[in-house]
Amino acid sequence: PDGGITHFIAIKEDITERKRIETELVASEALRREMFERHAAIKLLMDADTGQIVDANPAACRYYGYSREQLVSMTIQQINTLSPEEVAAERQRALREERNYFQFKHRLSDGSIRDIETYASPIVVGGRKLLYSLVHDITDRVEAEKQVQQLNQELVATASRRYQQLRRVNDRMAAVLNSTSDAIVSIDDGDQIGDTNPAFAVMFDYPKDTQEHIAISEVIAPEYRHEFCNALKSFRARGEPDQIRVRARRRDGTHFDADCAFGRGQHSGYIVCSIRNISRFVEAGRMRDRFISMVNHELRTPITAITLSS
Repeated sequence: PDGGITHFIAIKEDITERKRIETELVASEALRREMFERHAAIKLLMDADTGQIVDANPAACRYYGYSREQLVSMTIQQINTLSPEEVAAERQRALREERNYFQFKHRLSDGSIRDIETYASPIVVGGRKLLYSLVHDITDRVEAEKQVQQLNQELVATASRRYQQLRRVNDRMAAVLNSTSDAIVSIDDGDQIGDTNPAFAVMFDYPKDTQEHIAISEVIAPEYRHEFCNALKSFRARGEPDQIRVRARRRDGTHFDADCAFGRGQHSGYIVCSIRNISRFVEAGRMRDRFISMVNHELRTPITAITLSS
């Protein structure tokens, strides 16, 4: 009657679930903050549109040499050595999630330039688009890769020079082998003829397409084969004798006198044999012997006649 409060209406609401959620949110935020602040990795938060650094963890401050207050007053363009246009283009690629891995060069507070790799992911905080960047210094790795690349280039250059030298040597050897009149053959450990020079085909009448699976003994006259094979076996075992005179055999069965000389091939087990046709030399020697014999006979005949007549 006097206008005072005579009744109360109380509304009771169970907020247990809300408080639980609020507690979990606070704990989750604290955890995320701990992971950002206390993590040893370099972490940056930046505005996706402007590149303004929004936050930096202590590891980032130690790495770049700036305080947190200094870093959050800077843009990433002041650290990245690319042009502002290039940096903006890379931020947009990260924002559109076209790529999340980048390699840049970053400038520290002391002016030194370091190679870094960064993984950047877009996040939204309070309606603001940010890029969350995890930064790793890869300067040592890049330098090591450069050294390896330089060594590889030097090795390639050295190998190229060596190849050219060997090619010139091989060309000179080929010129000698192709121009000599001596037959040159390689003999494998089964006594089969391998490579030959053009003079072999001419000397023995074996065209190149007929030289496959020919034993070296086939180009030696039968009566000399045993001696030749023993000499070859001895040279392979002891390095001597290094030459032998035989009668060689052409494909048509005709024979000629030949001097054979042995040498070691570049590949283990191979013997190089040079064969020289000495038929003219031998024939000249025979003619000389016949001439001397005839002269001696003629000189002795008058003396004999005088002796008999007396």
